[in-house]
Amino acid sequence: MDLATLRRTRGTYRKKLTLFKNFMTTISSCEKLTSLQTRELSNRLQILKSMYNDFDSNQTHIEPLCEIPDDELKERESFETNCYIGLGVYVTGSGTAIATGPPAFKLPTIHLPTFSGRYQDWLGFHDSYTSLIHNNKSIPKIHKFHYLRASLKDSASLIIQSLDFSADNYDIAWELICERYNNKRLLINNHIKALFEIEIITRESSRSLRNLVDTINKNLRSLKALNLPIQYWDAMIIHLASSKLDSVTSREWEEERNKLKDIPTLQQFNDFIKGRADLLETIEINHNKQRRHSDIPHMRPKTFVASPTNATRPFCHLCKGSHSIFQCFRFKSLPIESRINKARELKLCTNCLRQGHDVNKCTFS
Repeated sequence: MDLATLRRTRGTYRKKLTLFKNFMTTISSCEKLTSLQTRELSNRLQILKSMYNDFDSNQTHIEPLCEIPDDELKERESFETNCYIGLGVYVTGSGTAIATGPPAFKLPTIHLPTFSGRYQDWLGFHDSYTSLIHNNKSIPKIHKFHYLRASLKDSASLIIQSLDFSADNYDIAWELICERYNNKRLLINNHIKALFEIEIITRESSRSLRNLVDTINKNLRSLKALNLPIQYWDAMIIHLASSKLDSVTSREWEEERNKLKDIPTLQQFNDFIKGRADLLETIEINHNKQRRHSDIPHMRPKTFVASPTNATRPFCHLCKGSHSIFQCFRFKSLPIESRINKARELKLCTNCLRQGHDVNKCTFS
C-alpha cells in the first residue's frame, strides 16, 4: 500500500475518533446514564480499542516511509492521547458516567530529551530517556527506535545510522549508544575539564555570575552521580571559581570571606554570588528603564557640565573600588537611613551621590 493511501486511511480513523469524542461530550452532561446509554458506551469503547489497534498498524507502515520522523511521532502522540482519554471512561455500578475527558487547561507537552554527543550532557539525557521511553513497557520497540532516532543529533546520531529500522534492532541501537557514551572515566574527565575551562568574567553582570554558579553546580551534580567525593571539594571549587570572577566581584568576595570565622563552604560562596547577581539584575533593570526614559524628550536629564571630579574614571568613596558608589555592594546592603547618613558623611549629594555640590544645586533629574 502506498503512502498516500495509508494517510487517507489514517484520516478515516481520526474522523471516527472525533465522533467518539462528540458522543462523550454528550453523555458527560448526564447525571445518570440509562441502561441503553450504558450499553452504547460499552460498545463504543470496544470499537475504540479495536480502532486503536488498526491505527497503530497503519501508522507503523507509514513511519518508515517518511523522511521526517518527528512529524509522524506528533501524529501518533495526538491520536494516542485522545484514545487514552476515551479509554479512561468507565461506568460505576450506579450507572453514573464518569469521564476523564480533556482537562479544563492545557497540560504542558513533555518534549523528547535530545543528545548531540557532548559527554557533559550524557547523564541528564540517559536518565530522562530511560524513564520516559526505554523503561516504558507500553511502548513497542519499533516506536522506541523512532524516539531514539528523533532524540539523537549530530555525532551521536551517526552511531546508529547504519542500522536497519526494525524492532529487533532497537536494543542493539541503545546498547551501541550506551557503550559509546556510558564511559565513567571519560565522563569524569569531561566534567572536571568543564569546571577548569569556565570562562573568566571580564565585566560584572548578573547573567555571567548566574552562569558561573549554574555551570559549577551542573558538573558537580554529574560528578556526584559518578560517585566522586565532591563533599570534600569546597575549598578547591571556591578557589577555582573565585579565580574566574571579575575584579569588582572578586574584591567584594574577599571582603565577605574576611567576615567569616571559619573556612567558607561552597554553599556560602553560591549564596554570595546569587545575592550579588540579584543586586546587579536590579541595577541593570533600573538602568534600562532610565535609558528608555531618556529617549523621551521631556524626560531627558538637564545638561550637566562635569567637574574635574566627575570626569575621572568611576571611584567608590566607600570601599575605594573602581566603580561608582551607587554600584557598590557594601553601600547597597546598608539600610536606607544608613545610606543617607553615609552619603552626608562622605560629603556626597544625596540625589546623585556625586561630590562637588549639594542636593539643592544638583542638576540631575
